Amino acid sequence: MKSIFSFFFLTFWMTPKVFLFSFREERKVRKQFYSHNAFVVVDQLLKKLYRFKNPYTICKQFLKSQGASCVDAYGETPLTVFHQMFSLGGLTSQDRFVDLGCGRGRGVLFASTVWNADAIGVEQIPFFCQQGEKISQIQPKVQFFCQEMCSFPMHLGTFFYFYGLCLDEQDLLKACVALQKMPSKAKLVTVSFPITEYISDFSLLSSWEAIYPWGKAELFLHQKN
Repeated sequence: MKSIFSFFFLTFWMTPKVFLFSFREERKVRKQFYSHNAFVVVDQLLKKLYRFKNPYTICKQFLKSQGASCVDAYGETPLTVFHQMFSLGGLTSQDRFVDLGCGRGRGVLFASTVWNADAIGVEQIPFFCQQGEKISQIQPKVQFFCQEMCSFPMHLGTFFYFYGLCLDEQDLLKACVALQKMPSKAKLVTVSFPITEYISDFSLLSSWEAIYPWGKAELFLHQKN
């Protein structure tokens, strides 16, 4: 009964809402950010690389191959959310932005072109990183690390984004141990919960509301002590 309910919920409630959100989001992206020629080039190439490749399916197949208990974990942060985050967080061209779990890497490409910051995408799914490397050949301010976030050398970044909602408690605690290796004064944005609930060596600077395809969420900006 639960699976039947989930099917109807996704098919007749969530899917149309997500489609409508995505349509409106893309209109905003083109209107606000397509004046940046460098971004247009990498964004169009990204769309071309995934024209016949669904990132949700790619992620699901990978997670199944890894024996994951939750295989419907893929989601992309809207570029309008990244833009708001960078504005409120004070991202500059002197920063190195790190997206911990970047998926296709659209946010990383956005940070490197529209915001002119060095940017790193950390992603465990090889296919996403392979496609990202193709784009990095024409956008040298971007790098992709194909590995789990817990093994990423945190000292390389100055501004981090950690979604983390799909992690179970055990994996979240492992992630917190890794985040403690961030350099002093580095900034960290989390979604729906402040990292200070788990570790004490961060200061909470501010929070704000953002809209994702699945609904509203509160984002939290921290600084490493």
